[in-house]
Amino acid sequence: MGMTSTGLAGAMNSGELCINAPTDNKKKSPLRVLRAVLDSCDTAAQAVDKIKQLLAAGDYWYKDKGSIFFFLDAKEGY
Repeated sequence: MGMTSTGLAGAMNSGELCINAPTDNKKKSPLRVLRAVLDSCDTAAQAVDKIKQLLAAGDYWYKDKGSIFFFLDAKEGY
């Protein structure tokens, strides 16, 4: 989990183990997706849009499993 200086908080649950890091470094693991979102967004709505962009671009990888992401700012949460 993490929080930005603008007040965007993010958390994720994927069960990702460090020993199972992706072998395809061109795609983002769940932790790298969370970091990319927190590094580039200021609001929870922007975070959701960023996740959608990463998924549409195929820039996510975690075997055949998914992840749960939660984003919250002072006004809303997703």
